[in-house]
Amino acid sequence: MKRLIINADDFGFTRDVNAGIVHAHREGVLTSATLMANGNAFEDAVQLARETPTLDIGCHLVLIEGKSLVTGKSFPEMPGEVLLALARGKLDIDAELRAQI
Repeated sequence: MKRLIINADDFGFTRDVNAGIVHAHREGVLTSATLMANGNAFEDAVQLARETPTLDIGCHLVLIEGKSLVTGKSFPEMPGEVLLALARGKLDIDAELRAQI
């Protein structure tokens, strides 16, 4: 049997986004969401996920915009700036992605 997966992005971004995702899931519109560990409403999303066990959760890895979980500093806002930060040794992608997972 084939199954269509409808995924919502940015779970954990804001409380309003979180509420919309859970509402859409409860209405049968979507089946999963990807959780941003560095989102402003991460803890709220985690609580909602616990209360909504039928919502499948994946990991939304973030390297542009928002704050680093490793350094607490803001990420670059443009992809080119990320490459410059990497070249200058100011961004440890491995450590950051491990922290987000």
